[in-house]
Amino acid sequence: MIPRVSLRRTAWLAAVLLVLANAQCSEGPTVPRRADESVAAQWQPWVLASAAELRPAAPPSASASETTRELDELAQLQSSRTATTDSLIRYWNVLPTARWHQRTIDLLEFYWALLPDVRLATPVRSARVFSLVNVAMYDAMLAAWDAKVAYHRRSPAQIDRRIQSLMEEDATSSYPSDHAAAAAAAAAVLSYLFPNDDTLKLHAMEREVGDAAGAG
Repeated sequence: MIPRVSLRRTAWLAAVLLVLANAQCSEGPTVPRRADESVAAQWQPWVLASAAELRPAAPPSASASETTRELDELAQLQSSRTATTDSLIRYWNVLPTARWHQRTIDLLEFYWALLPDVRLATPVRSARVFSLVNVAMYDAMLAAWDAKVAYHRRSPAQIDRRIQSLMEEDATSSYPSDHAAAAAAAAAVLSYLFPNDDTLKLHAMEREVGDAAGAG
């Protein structure tokens, strides 16, 4: 006899795959290739009035003293890298949304096993969670791409030969980070949707993205 937990897990995974399949079959835009970020910046957001609505302040110029201090700090971080740091960089050197999709699935899978007593991961609510997380990341990344196109800031490795690019470089601009934008959006929405869960862990993941980008 197949254990009830295994049956629940199989049913839950089937429901998630159905949700993802429907999302992939839609005609909505997906994550662009790096070279297409300038085009992606013009896509229509779901919630924001425009991608420029949250545009951050311009970064300092390449010759500014603030930039020099930033480059010195990055060079110091790379010179003191450890195996742990390199592992962190490799972990986050994927599509900006990838780890957050997996974290969302992990959370839903945990609560699915508690059905019907705790109804946080029914098929309908699972679809709602995925929708909100992806809409938040999508709009946050559009805002990041808009700023990249506006500022065209070169990556630290292109400015300072002491620094290596250990993560995939953005084709358009290094500022701001689309990984950081997706992380901030996903951590905020998941903390809202699962307030009784370990929200500190979610924000620790968000900080990891910044640490990986800084060292890489």
